[in-house]
Amino acid sequence: TVDMVIAASERAGRIRQGFVVALCGPPNSGKSTLLNALVGREQAIVSPHAGTTRDTIEVSLDLRGLLVTIVDTAGIRDTADPIESIGVERARRAASQADFTIWLDAPDAHAEPELPVDLRIGSKADLIAAPDGLFAISAATGINIDRLVDLIAERAAGDTKHEGLGTLRERHIAFARALVPDLADAREHLHRDRLELAAAHLRGALASIEGLGSKSADEDVLDRIFGRFCIGK
Repeated sequence: TVDMVIAASERAGRIRQGFVVALCGPPNSGKSTLLNALVGREQAIVSPHAGTTRDTIEVSLDLRGLLVTIVDTAGIRDTADPIESIGVERARRAASQADFTIWLDAPDAHAEPELPVDLRIGSKADLIAAPDGLFAISAATGINIDRLVDLIAERAAGDTKHEGLGTLRERHIAFARALVPDLADAREHLHRDRLELAAAHLRGALASIEGLGSKSADEDVLDRIFGRFCIGK
C-alpha cells in the first residue's frame, strides 16, 4: 500500500541520517558518562555538580554497522535557573524527536520519567544495585555496556529492516501523502454511489501520481475511468 511505502521511505531516510537515541534522566544520572563510554572518548563534560549539561550534545557513531546518533541532554528537573530551564526544554524536545529514548536512573539521582521512554535503565551499577530489578549499567567500569549497545543496535536494525521498500525521496513522500486521502475518499464515495465526488477525488489522486514522476494521465485514461461511472469529465 501507499502507507507502507511512505513508512518504509521514512525508515530508509533514518538509515541515511542515523538512528537517533536520546539519553535522558535527572541531573547526575550518568548521561554524559554514558555518552563518553559509547563514543570512546571524552565528548561531554562530566561533573558531580547538577546542571553541568545545559544543551544537547550530539555524536554520530557506528554501532554494529549502523549509523546511530547519540544525544546527551540536560538533566530534567524543575529549576528556577533560566538558562538551565532552556536546557531542560531542549532535553524534552530531543526526547520527543528521537527514534529511541533511554531514561537513566542512578542510585543517587532517582526520578520517575516525566516523558515517554522506550527503555529505562539503572546507572552507576558499580556503586549499588539498581532498584526494582532494572537492567543496570556502569559507564565508569563498563558493566553491561556491550549489552546496552546490542539493545540499541537491535532496535535500530528492527526499525529500519524494511528499508528496501523505501524508494521515495522527500518531495515524492509529500505527493504520496496527498495521494492517500484522495484514494480513501474516492473509495468511500464509490461505496456510497456518489460517483461525481469519487471522480473528483480520483482526479486529485491522478495529479499526485503525476507528481511522483509517473506519466501524465491522458484524456483516454480519464475517459475510461469516468466513462465507467457514466458521468462527464
